[in-house]
Amino acid sequence: MVLVLKNFEIMLQESVPDLEKVLSIGSIIGEGTFSTVYKGKLLPEYQVPGKNFDLAIKCITPVVEPQMLENELKCLTLLNGEHNVIKLLFATRHYGRLCLVMPFYDYEKFNRLVRRFNAKSLKEYMRQLLIAVNHIHQHQIIHRDIKPNNFLYSSRTKHCALVDFGLAQTVDQCNASVKQKTDPEMRLPLEDLTIMNVNDCNSNSRLSLCDKPKKRKSQELINAKRCNCYGHARVCRECIGTPAMVASRSGTAGYRPPEVLLKCQEQTTAVDMWACGIILLSILSGRSNFFNAPDDLKNLMQLISLFGKEAVCQAATALGKNLIVDLQSKEKPASLKEVCESLRASCKIHSAKSTKQDAIAFPDSAYDLLNKLLALVPSTRISAAEALRHPFLQVATDS
Repeated sequence: MVLVLKNFEIMLQESVPDLEKVLSIGSIIGEGTFSTVYKGKLLPEYQVPGKNFDLAIKCITPVVEPQMLENELKCLTLLNGEHNVIKLLFATRHYGRLCLVMPFYDYEKFNRLVRRFNAKSLKEYMRQLLIAVNHIHQHQIIHRDIKPNNFLYSSRTKHCALVDFGLAQTVDQCNASVKQKTDPEMRLPLEDLTIMNVNDCNSNSRLSLCDKPKKRKSQELINAKRCNCYGHARVCRECIGTPAMVASRSGTAGYRPPEVLLKCQEQTTAVDMWACGIILLSILSGRSNFFNAPDDLKNLMQLISLFGKEAVCQAATALGKNLIVDLQSKEKPASLKEVCESLRASCKIHSAKSTKQDAIAFPDSAYDLLNKLLALVPSTRISAAEALRHPFLQVATDS
């Protein structure tokens, strides 16, 4: 049966038992872990004159939890396809798979688009992205998977859409899901947890993570932290018995913020703002995939190399975590502007007519916005509404 939504522009006259009886399905235009997206069209008998547009049909794999499916449908219905968010036209089931039917957007691949940005086009891109993010945040929705592949954008038509709400949650749902996973009878309070994990990231550094212990007598604290596996490639009985930290960590590697990497239980819409900052960082540096770590601890090491050991450890403390980094380097990290200009100048991403000055011709206000988006502590991170009022994104500054 087809679920017809209020704002569905083409009202079908009768229920459709099978997707193929109402839609013609074309080629695959996208694939993800939990879904496959096809290009398609309504069959002639269901078309409305003048509205024979292409459609994107997202077929979700049956293994996805029903709660995730419900969340995606509710979010898309609530957001109503407004303010650069993809519009859900209708949904149906096909051979046991839920299929979401949405307008098709002809967009440009980010790894090609990033090579052509200048100050003016960057302002337009970030402004449109933040308009969409601000819209979902006004409804207290966390997208949780903002990345270039989920923001379809055409520099030619200026059409854009934020897509893929498969991991989206409301702020209340995010915090409630963590509480449900934590059994108070089986888990100690967070302040009683000791060292949780140790990872040898390379031969010269070691990183471990634990929740801040509550104040106790010194001997009790020493005994609580004593184990036989610290710094070794094994896990002792004491550590096996240590309760795991439960926190939402969904999202794409490289776009997860410090509070997700550090497994903080309280997560807010600031998660999405960090991802917007990573997109801006990628554009300013000319690297379409700035962070490429295989796991969260290595991603933390990359943050330390970019922001410095002291800044990341201070952020961890502010988030209620102890981050122990065995790193001997005392070099002061370069500013984000210096990093971006150096990387962009080293990339052969400009035409032969471009000059070195063109390669780094982004105003200081762009880097100021970048620093505010990539604030390590989420409570100090700029919101979408504040970002839209930032001087860099004001239309009056375009020239």
